[in-house]
Amino acid sequence: MKKVAGVCIIIGCVFTIAGIICLIIGGANTNFDFSSASDMNFEKKTFEFEGELSTLDLLTISDSIIVKHSPDKKTRLEYFNSTDGKITYDIKRTYDDPDEKGKIQLKAEQKDNRQWFEYIKFFNFSKDNALTVYLPQENFERVQLQTVSGEISSEIKLSSKSSFHINTTSGDIKAGNISTVSAFEVNAVSGCVTMKNVSSGTDIKINTVSGNITASDCDAKKNFSISTTSGESSLSKAKSDSADLSSISGDFSIDVFDTKRLDVSTISGEIEGRMGSDGVYNTDTVSGDINVPASAGSERNYSFETVSGNIDLK
Repeated sequence: MKKVAGVCIIIGCVFTIAGIICLIIGGANTNFDFSSASDMNFEKKTFEFEGELSTLDLLTISDSIIVKHSPDKKTRLEYFNSTDGKITYDIKRTYDDPDEKGKIQLKAEQKDNRQWFEYIKFFNFSKDNALTVYLPQENFERVQLQTVSGEISSEIKLSSKSSFHINTTSGDIKAGNISTVSAFEVNAVSGCVTMKNVSSGTDIKINTVSGNITASDCDAKKNFSISTTSGESSLSKAKSDSADLSSISGDFSIDVFDTKRLDVSTISGEIEGRMGSDGVYNTDTVSGDINVPASAGSERNYSFETVSGNIDLK
């Protein structure tokens, strides 16, 4: 019995090594660009919006969304369909009230009509079918992007009257160089949120359950708020008039937060970092350790509360 088991193990190792060798050879033949080995070809399609839009609400399930600035001041949606018609997008206007001129809700759903056996080809790498939205800087009052598991990334400047809203369940969010919007809001469940150089004319709001949050060089003219359950939050070079950060078990790491009023509260999460300016420190904990600078005479007021987490600030 042991001899049979030993032979099976040897045979399995031989097939595994042979598979690795074949993969390396195949990768070398395609310069390790495995997408070129796929037998599927894609062509770019464009959905153009007629007239001027003031509100855009884009919904999708698992596809990624990329937002870019429109060089020709036209609003359009670009996507890719396979030339054989097996992978296509179904673009639907789910809301287009004629009495609400300029407001549109768009649902983009990918249709995959491949047979089961077409999924098990040795090289079956399809194109990353991200939806690319081109928006002009002017006109928009509200932009909302919604997805379940797709990643959302954006680098765009909108007019000062615009608000930007991103909602996702498990997809990651990457927002950079978003400025002059009247409000910026992110709602996620388990997806991670990464923000850099985001400026809001009013508030920046980030709500997550378990996803981590990383924000740097962000400026909210009024309030900067973060609410999370267990996700860790890291903030660096943030600026706002006031700030409210709360979590149950997630840690907060702060590296220079320029604000007049800061309230941070956790139950078991730790709070650490540095404020970068003098202020009045108000701290409260049940079982955690507290290490904060001496309070200075200042209009800046910092409040830190935790039950069992440590508070360590410089």
